Amino acid sequence: MGKILKELRLEKDLSQSELAARFKVSQNTIHRWEKSIQEPDIERLIEIAGFFDVSLDYLCGRTTDIFYQAPYQLKPNHSPTEVELNQLFKELNPYEQGQVIGFTKALKENTDKAKKPSV
Repeated sequence: MGKILKELRLEKDLSQSELAARFKVSQNTIHRWEKSIQEPDIERLIEIAGFFDVSLDYLCGRTTDIFYQAPYQLKPNHSPTEVELNQLFKELNPYEQGQVIGFTKALKENTDKAKKPSV
């Protein structure tokens, strides 16, 4: 984590003192984080990742993909149809996903209207 934090800090052209002021810690704390002598707690890690606009996985060195998102795992109690729909949805581009969501909302809205008793 330390090496990555230092790289991110330097990319933003910040000194250790400036970064320390941003996170309300001492310059020595930043030094210790960058040298991997000490590590921030999870709340601080989340704050740091947000500040640098990177994923926690990237910040902690678990991936080289700066915007990495762990794959969503369906719970074992999902039906085969839900699993298939999820897989197909993930294969669509963002525009197509938006269309599927819009269609699904419209379909549900029409179904809900049909279920309501008329007055």
